[in-house]
Amino acid sequence: MERVARARQQIGAYAAWGAVGYVAGTIVASSLAAAMGLGLPARLVVTLVPPIVLLLGIKASQFVYGAERIVFYEQAVLAIGAAALAALAVGGPVATTIDLATIGVGVFLAFGRVGCHRVACCYGRRAARGVRYGRAHARAGFPARWIELPLLPIQLVDGALALACAIGATAVVTAASPGVAAVAFAAGYGLGRIGLELARGDEIGRAHV
Repeated sequence: MERVARARQQIGAYAAWGAVGYVAGTIVASSLAAAMGLGLPARLVVTLVPPIVLLLGIKASQFVYGAERIVFYEQAVLAIGAAALAALAVGGPVATTIDLATIGVGVFLAFGRVGCHRVACCYGRRAARGVRYGRAHARAGFPARWIELPLLPIQLVDGALALACAIGATAVVTAASPGVAAVAFAAGYGLGRIGLELARGDEIGRAHV
């Protein structure tokens, strides 16, 4: 019973870090929108649309695939695309909305990867030193063959990359032309992710990527 409780605790930690990410990303994006002088409709789009669409996308994956399937790029495109369409509908600045939604999603990802680390999804390859997962994680789906073996904490590296790119995009969003911040984040994170994929140890097609 103790092991089952620990497994549930780990799953709860994933949800908790995801919630922290949602809140943090929303606060950052909405604060930037206010500082940049966006009108109320545009600020509401930046504040409400991305997190709502992210949640709806996750729920939709459960309906389509029969289980929760969180693929970052899919969810990011849905959230940012929906925010752009909503901005267009209310007459807001579309490119700036894309910038702010991208930054918010990036902040969410940074915290969400801590949840990945806690529940042992998106784990890294074998290493001389690293994080070790136990039987409680195996009960939640972690491969039993990797129990107690040191693995690269690639989730935390991914989260740090996302946070660094979000900070970089935030630094240029008010100084550069609209759209540049989103491109900067996408380019920086995308290039970094190429290298991180080579260090991943989980199977292709796992639910959380």
